Amino acid sequence: HRMIGDRVYDHGCGHGADVAHLVETGRAAIGWDPVHHPASTAASFHPATILCTYVANVCRHKARWQLWSSLENMATRYGATVYVTVRRDGNGARHTSRGYQDFTVTPRRPGWRRTHHNAQRAIFSFTPQPESD
Repeated sequence: HRMIGDRVYDHGCGHGADVAHLVETGRAAIGWDPVHHPASTAASFHPATILCTYVANVCRHKARWQLWSSLENMATRYGATVYVTVRRDGNGARHTSRGYQDFTVTPRRPGWRRTHHNAQRAIFSFTPQPESD
């Protein structure tokens, strides 16, 4: 929690349990989810931190690249840092009762770095770089 700012946007928040926990710890937090919270938006919120937990694991390849781009654009627009957590404890892509799961997800794009990893998960971060003159 030390890296997370005081204004947090949870992209793909599901039912909102993480958002509720963040609010309980004194942070201003909102979340968006296409099923459970489709009307929520970061537009008027201006987050310092954007979280995206396990969302990339349920995206197919093309949608995953769109997700990285969307997160990069939001980070640049708001000057926020993005943290994406991906699961690593599976045996490759497959369909499950909860949808498509891919356990080999990494954002192999400029500006992303691996912040943490173990056998179960990896956390990647993206911080927009100031434009040079």
